[in-house]
Amino acid sequence: MRPLYALLLTIGLIGGMAAYIQFAKSVNRPPTQFDVNFASGKFEVELERTFAAVPFAAAEVKAIEVQLKQQPVFERLDSVPAGETIRFSIDEGVEDGENELVVMANREFLSEGLAAIKVRVLRDDIPVAEETITGDPNMEMISGTVLFKAETTRE
Repeated sequence: MRPLYALLLTIGLIGGMAAYIQFAKSVNRPPTQFDVNFASGKFEVELERTFAAVPFAAAEVKAIEVQLKQQPVFERLDSVPAGETIRFSIDEGVEDGENELVVMANREFLSEGLAAIKVRVLRDDIPVAEETITGDPNMEMISGTVLFKAETTRE
């Protein structure tokens, strides 16, 4: 008698799960829509480094790469000497509210000294964020994130 109860219980559980799955598939849900408001103004990023940035072709590593929302907005494939200031514009993708830049720079193998990258985000030539990313002297890849707000003023 016990095996019969176990079999009926198993059939009931499996049937109940199958009925739930069929019901869940039949429910029509409205499509999810996100309204994205892009920030106005001219956004620029300024990078200053204390080390020479070099590419590593064997591993397809760029000398410098900057990403916004996991999309590259700037990359440099050639060597960049220490102290050279890099300034570039972000043409699209900056949204109202919080934004995050990921900055990555590759230094020479076995270089000595502290590695730092000073990142400034400017909106219409006014600084909206400034962050210094530091790395261990033994690290080749120096990377970090910079958060900045881009609020559109409403009149």
